[in-house]
Amino acid sequence: MDLWQYQAALEELKAAPEPGAKLSALLKAAESCNGELAHGLETEWLDEHRYPLTRSRADVLSQLAELCGDDDPEQALVALEKARTLDPDTEEPYLRIIRLQLSLGRRDDARRTAKLLRQRQAGLGIPPHPRTERALAALFAGKES
Repeated sequence: MDLWQYQAALEELKAAPEPGAKLSALLKAAESCNGELAHGLETEWLDEHRYPLTRSRADVLSQLAELCGDDDPEQALVALEKARTLDPDTEEPYLRIIRLQLSLGRRDDARRTAKLLRQRQAGLGIPPHPRTERALAALFAGKES
């Protein structure tokens, strides 16, 4: 991970006046955030910085998916999958992935993603939230929630 490039891309994003410039900055940020900060080093002080950075990376990928979703749903899907991998305990990327998969006609993929979400929640001992179950039911019924 190139932290300096990532932070520079975030500054560029903040200053971006229009969607094209935002997309460019998001792409730079997404490209520079492969891997883990100081991979292989295990120190307590570093761990304090890793989680906020991981959340930031997931947010960048989510914003990228939002911005390119209509024009390039495949790129949006890749970004959301990376965000889900970075923060697998957050429901929203799963739901957005399912929504995109269904819009692309990939019903079986959407079912697998829903299964992954349920398995993740079960593994954490978290019961499915009624709101999430309603959202999944609506998505698979062809309705937006």
